[in-house]
Amino acid sequence: MAQTIRYMSKAVGVTPAADDAAATLQPLQGSVAALTHQGAGVPINSISDITLATATDPLATSDMYVAGCVPKGHKLIDSYIVAGDIDSGVALVMSAGLLKKDFTDLEGSSTNVITTSSVGQAGGVARADTAAGLLQAVSDYDTWYGIKITTGATGLNTGAKLRMVLIYIPDGN
Repeated sequence: MAQTIRYMSKAVGVTPAADDAAATLQPLQGSVAALTHQGAGVPINSISDITLATATDPLATSDMYVAGCVPKGHKLIDSYIVAGDIDSGVALVMSAGLLKKDFTDLEGSSTNVITTSSVGQAGGVARADTAAGLLQAVSDYDTWYGIKITTGATGLNTGAKLRMVLIYIPDGN
């Protein structure tokens, strides 16, 4: 099965087309910059959701979900995944972290924030579980984060939701 890259709703700077596979990324708009002016030390949340609509489209191994962006000059301080009971079985495992530039994979274990989580098997919350991903240097460019399916779902519970939250602050806080 070919890899699928999906763009979660409300992912800042993402303009999904009618077909997820044809989605394109647009330059970041003022919405990210506006979020940075909330005051020194105030954490900023980027929340991205997707409702998994059909049971005939299970989450396959290596599928990617583009969740959101931490703008340049900011640092990620926490992250978590919230999932409903996505998998009708008990196979689904996912990791989350910094995406490669072409969004086809996670950058690597040293930039992951959540590793091998089974949160989508019965639903729940998976918090950041690795320090390396949260201790990345502040970047001078926008950094994109997402979810990778490392073990595909047995089947999909129609209407299940998947959410990724990125919490970041301006550098210097």
